[in-house]
Amino acid sequence: MPVYLIFEIFATLFSLLGVYLAARNNVSTWPAGMIGVALLGYIFSEIGLYAEAGLQLVYFFISLYGWWKWKRLGKDEQAEHYFHIKASLLLMLIGIWVLSTGMIGYLLAQLQSSDIPYLDTAMATGGILITWMMAKKYIAHWICWIVLDFANIGIFLYKGLYVTAFLYFCFGIMAIYGYNNWKKTLKAG
Repeated sequence: MPVYLIFEIFATLFSLLGVYLAARNNVSTWPAGMIGVALLGYIFSEIGLYAEAGLQLVYFFISLYGWWKWKRLGKDEQAEHYFHIKASLLLMLIGIWVLSTGMIGYLLAQLQSSDIPYLDTAMATGGILITWMMAKKYIAHWICWIVLDFANIGIFLYKGLYVTAFLYFCFGIMAIYGYNNWKKTLKAG
C-alpha cells in the first residue's frame, strides 16, 4: 500500500467535512478544508501534479481569508449574505482563468514529469478563482464547483488516485446540495 494512500484517506475525510460544512454555511468549513488541502498538497506533489499541489497551497491561504471573512460577518448574519455575481466580474474571472491556464500550463509543459500540464493547470486555476468566489459568498461558485469537480474525476482516475476521484465525485454531489441550500436561503431572505 503506497504511503500516500493513508494521506489520501484522511484528506478525503477532512475535505468532505469541509464541503459539507460549507453547504451548511458553517464557518468551520475553512479549518477543516485547510487540513484536507495540506494533505492533498503532499499527495499531488508526490505524483507530479504540480499545479494541483500548488493549488492546495493557494487554497490554504485563501481559506485563511475565507475564515476571516466569514467570521467577520457574524454567525447570525451569515445566512443573509449570499450574493449574485455580476456578469462583468464573471467574464473577467473567465479571462483570468484562460490566460493563467495558458501561461502556467506552458511553464509546466517544460517540466518533463508533468504529463497533463494544461489540464492540470486549468483545474488548478479554476479552483483558485472558485474558492475566492466562495469566500466572497457568490452563490455561482457552487455551479462552478459542480463543473470542476466532475471534470477533475477524470484526471484523478488517469493518475490512479481512485480515492481522490471518489472524493471529487462526492464534492460534485455536495456542490449540488450546497447550491440548492444556498439558493433556498437566498430566496427566503
